Amino acid sequence: MKKLNDRYGQENADLYLQKLSEILRLKSQRSHALSFRRSGDEFFLLARGLTREDVERLAVSIVQAVGKARVGADKGRFTVSIGGTQVDMREAMPINRGYAEKAVKEAKRRGRNQFVWYSDDIEKQPKTFEPRINCTSCRTHASIVMEEKQYDQLQHFLCPVCGAAIPK
Repeated sequence: MKKLNDRYGQENADLYLQKLSEILRLKSQRSHALSFRRSGDEFFLLARGLTREDVERLAVSIVQAVGKARVGADKGRFTVSIGGTQVDMREAMPINRGYAEKAVKEAKRRGRNQFVWYSDDIEKQPKTFEPRINCTSCRTHASIVMEEKQYDQLQHFLCPVCGAAIPK
């Protein structure tokens, strides 16, 4: 949410959340699922009794609807990343939520605006994170996705706009 607020202003960020909530409500009602906001721009969708294929179809329809949606005065586009996992109600919920969160991170790593189902292969991916950089020369704020080992080897970042060196 902070990135949305910083880039587009709070009013447009609120419009984004309203539009996303509307899409989730409409799509989840058709599938007899429940959607709710967890925090910031994170939502959960509980789809009891659906097969994995049903959940994938639901997630893809949400991604497509979000891709067509326009918000704000400039009718800007926005994206959504969805991670899915199967929940066994006999297991601890935080474990299952962790799988879904890993699937969302993988969807974002692959380029956003897509759905990824959790699998053990995700665990084998190199660990990545997104350090935030702030250039004092041109006042650019950016995030750079990189592997942890790349970050450890860096002495500084280069601003993607003006090329200035930015200390870690």
